[in-house]
Order: sequence, then C-alpha cells, then structure tokens
Amino acid sequence: MAIPAFVGAGSGVTITGASGTVSRAGCTAGNLVIVHFLVDGTGGVHDRTNFSNVQTLGGTANDLTFLTAATVGSPLAASHELWIGRCTANGTCQLDLTSDSLDLYARLFEFSGVSAGTLLGDVIEEGTQGGAGQYHYHALTNTIIQDAGVQSLGNDRLACNFIAVNTNLALATFSGQTGGTWAEPVAEYSDVTGTAGTIGLQTADMAAPGTIDGGTITIASNPWGTVGFALIPAAPAAGTYLFLKPTQSNLRW
Repeated sequence: MAIPAFVGAGSGVTITGASGTVSRAGCTAGNLVIVHFLVDGTGGVHDRTNFSNVQTLGGTANDLTFLTAATVGSPLAASHELWIGRCTANGTCQLDLTSDSLDLYARLFEFSGVSAGTLLGDVIEEGTQGGAGQYHYHALTNTIIQDAGVQSLGNDRLACNFIAVNTNLALATFSGQTGGTWAEPVAEYSDVTGTAGTIGLQTADMAAPGTIDGGTITIASNPWGTVGFALIPAAPAAGTYLFLKPTQSNLRW
C-alpha cells in the first residue's frame, strides 16, 4: 500500500451573512474531499444547500457527514467542523453554502490514495475516534496551539491536523512533536473580512503504526482549535501478486 497523498486545496472563501460557494477545480473522480469550516460565533445557522460533482461517503448527495463540531475557544468564540465526501467525476468539486449573521470561513481539500470505503470509519482512523482525544481547543488566554495527537493503527497512514484560529494570522509548522514530522502542504487560508479567521492543514507520513503528538505553534492570545486523525490507504489492486524465483537465499527447509 502507499501512503495517501494531499493533492491540493481550493482558494478558500469567506461568507458574511449571505451565500457563496467553496470549490476546487481539477479534482479527480474517487478522491477524498474534506471541507473545513470555521464559524465565528455560535447560535447562528449555516448550511450546505447544493452539491456539485461531490457526494458524501454513503452516496447520498444531500446527507451531511460531520466528523465533529469541536469548539474553537470558549463556547461563545467560534466552532469548526469538517465535511467528508468523495469526488464523483473529474472536474470542479463544489458545495454551495449559506450563513446568517455569523462569518463563515471554508476551504476544500483533496486527497488521493484513500480507502474507497463508504463509511467514515473506513477512511479515517484515530485511537479515540470521535472522542475528546481527537481535538483540542482553548480560549483567549492561551497562546500555544497544540496539535491533536494522531495514532496510526496500521502501515502507510497520512496523519492530518486541521487548525482553526479565530483571527487572521500566518501559521508556522508544528514543532516539538514526537513520532513524526508535521508539514504544511499548502499555506493557510486567512482573511480579515468580518471578524477575521484562519484555517490550515498540516500532515505527516506515518509509514508504520505509532503516534505523532506534542507539536505546538506559538501565537498571540486568540481562540483556536485542532482536529486530528489519520487517512487510511486504499487496498492494493486485485490480482497484484509478487512472485519470487527460488534461489539459495530465499529457500528455507
């Protein structure tokens, strides 16, 4: 198997009390699509109204699949969510979005080589899947962003950390972690529009089972949150075999 790969990301979008779209051109059929949302505040209404060239893992285009609604900062600060689906044909993948009075920041990420399963547990893996260990959040008094530790339970996983900050800033790469190396495959999306917000992604190749954890980023005092998990690789193609010609070195009696 090969480690799943980050392919690319859309340009990001900010919606302030209106409607808009989040998209990425040039997507490949069958690739995994993850849309990251940062909602500035709580209690508002935001929705995904139409899907173009993308569907949820179960194949129902209007059935939303959420990973979590981890809080960014205090309950009155912000929240971020992930929608996970799959590209249905080569071309532009797009979701139409609506938001009321709250600012909504969103970006679409594409990954290749991920399991073709139709359930969330088929494509993502984390030791405490869906539990509190999968995300971190802190309020205004905290100036250190912590990575969400990711446990790989098998070979050839791609660990991911999705980061949301309730202000606009440049994100450094996580440092000080053990068990792997975080990298930023694409620069964060950051916008001063509205109340300002930043969303970013960092990944790490996990060739063997293990845990990557303990990474930090120093920022000014702002609400932030991280969500972490590993992408499970696609199964080898059927009919792929390795034949060895018997030799003195590989024959054992």
